Amino acid sequence: MVGFLYAQGHGVPKDHAEAAQWFRKAADQRHVKAQHALGILYYRGHGVPKDRAEAARWYRLAADQGHAKAQYALGEMYINTPGMQDYAEAAQWFRKAADQGHVKAQGELGILYVEGRGVRKDRPRGRGWSGSPPTRGMLRRRVGLVSFT
Repeated sequence: MVGFLYAQGHGVPKDHAEAAQWFRKAADQRHVKAQHALGILYYRGHGVPKDRAEAARWYRLAADQGHAKAQYALGEMYINTPGMQDYAEAAQWFRKAADQGHVKAQGELGILYVEGRGVRKDRPRGRGWSGSPPTRGMLRRRVGLVSFT
């Protein structure tokens, strides 16, 4: 897709504004990767004005089509974006991404279960979601768990 060429500077000068134009053309036609990419540009303010609400809108369009990275990004926004914080909503999006094998979403979902944020507190279930070595490290750093036995 042309938008990715401009976003990454492959064979053309790197130009986020140009990338955003190409991503929008594809995203308007329901291209899921373009919707996710456009969400990233709005989230970061690359080539477009920084606009978290617009980022969330594009992430949601991609997430509703099953895009795991967009589902994870939307979950992160529901945790970290002032005025948008909703742990229950974050847990739902993390769960959708986690069910597709998204490792970071699995770790975040595990943390929510351990802390009881947005879901009923359930440390064993949280440890279960955070069972792989990378996600165990996330859990330890965030909530200070040392033992998983």
